[in-house]
Amino acid sequence: MSGVRPPGSSEVVNPPSCRVVPPLSDLLNLPAAAFEQAPVALLVVGVDGRVAYGNAHASELLGYEPDALEGLSVERLVPASKRARHVAHRAAFAGAPAHRRMADGYALEVLRADGTRLAVDIALGPMGDGLVCVAISDATEHRSSERRLTRLAYTDPLTGLLNRRGFEAALSERYGERRATDRFALVIVDVDRFKEINDTAGHLIGDALLTAFADAMGERLRAGDVVARVGGDEFVLCFDGAGGDEAAVIAEELRVAIAALTVPAPGGGTVGTTVSMGVAAFPEDGDDPRGIAALADERLYAVKARGRDAVGR
Repeated sequence: MSGVRPPGSSEVVNPPSCRVVPPLSDLLNLPAAAFEQAPVALLVVGVDGRVAYGNAHASELLGYEPDALEGLSVERLVPASKRARHVAHRAAFAGAPAHRRMADGYALEVLRADGTRLAVDIALGPMGDGLVCVAISDATEHRSSERRLTRLAYTDPLTGLLNRRGFEAALSERYGERRATDRFALVIVDVDRFKEINDTAGHLIGDALLTAFADAMGERLRAGDVVARVGGDEFVLCFDGAGGDEAAVIAEELRVAIAALTVPAPGGGTVGTTVSMGVAAFPEDGDDPRGIAALADERLYAVKARGRDAVGR
């Protein structure tokens, strides 16, 4: 910027910088082209919580005609169960406005005009005079990818059951903060002589047996129960709300059912095997879940030492 000379002076002085905030009408007109061409839905929301302006992408994403969107309370875009909380969050933001993502780390949803919900990511930016720019992007594909990655991280690819990490996460979520009323039983299951099956019949037959076992266990689960494949030939079940004796009865039924399972062999005939199980229950066998797991494992190995194909309690 060119400098100016004060009268009677040869010194060039730069004028002080200043920022002119345009009135609301100008604020909405100046960036109109940028707003309309933005690849995300953009709303300008007033201090009263109503939409002052929405771009074409916002109308399309939210399902509102432009004239119906403008003047709409933003609470109408929030699922009914979360509106009261949203009012409080909006008030808190008005008291300390800042550029930030909204509820970062949470699965946000907006309520479209037709009543359907849409997974979204939202970012907020104060514009002055109590105005807030709200950027909304469709997060459906992003959330779907996250769910796929989570399934891969927590699921055994062969059987479709939880893996060890998934099982530990499920138990931590359910029993991480234990209560006096919590009851559950752990059953650790080992396939008998599984290495011999792989060595003699082949890994494809071994995999087919594991899949058949997983299906048999899944069919016998009750609501709230969990089953996982935590090793090559090792499974674990958690019977929610069950005592040790009840879990042992279910485990025995499962053992009998698995002993009757066979899969076709490549050269004709069938291949089958048996399983050994160890059972321990919380809190009757101890008040530490890790200790319960260790006790169930101990009882499993006692069964194997006695000859396999039984339930240890």
